[in-house]
Amino acid sequence: MLDPTRSVDGVPVAAMVLVCDDSSWSATGALTTNGVTTLAQATVSNGVSLRNCLTDLHYQNTSATATLIEVLDGTKVLAAYDAPANMSMPVVLSFRTPLRASPGNALNIQAVTSGANVLTNASGYQL
Repeated sequence: MLDPTRSVDGVPVAAMVLVCDDSSWSATGALTTNGVTTLAQATVSNGVSLRNCLTDLHYQNTSATATLIEVLDGTKVLAAYDAPANMSMPVVLSFRTPLRASPGNALNIQAVTSGANVLTNASGYQL
């Protein structure tokens, strides 16, 4: 019988479980210009600037214009991904180690090329 806490070799495995509470966020939208879209706002709680963490990102470019998707820590690029023209299926990214913005910075996303139409879904949490 399989034990979900161990690998097939019997080695213990750890799994990250994210509980959906007030620290969780999700965002959905369409990137249609090369302007910045905010996924998660910069937040202060009890005088402490919180850090936004991105755990999952799905995107699909439905236009005939290829583009590049950038995930931003404020204005600094954290990661960039190709979004070819006329994608028939979305790209699904789940980050084992979340992409982390600096404390007090918004977590943003942008399509680099005008004329693209990139559908996005993102989720994460604040700490």
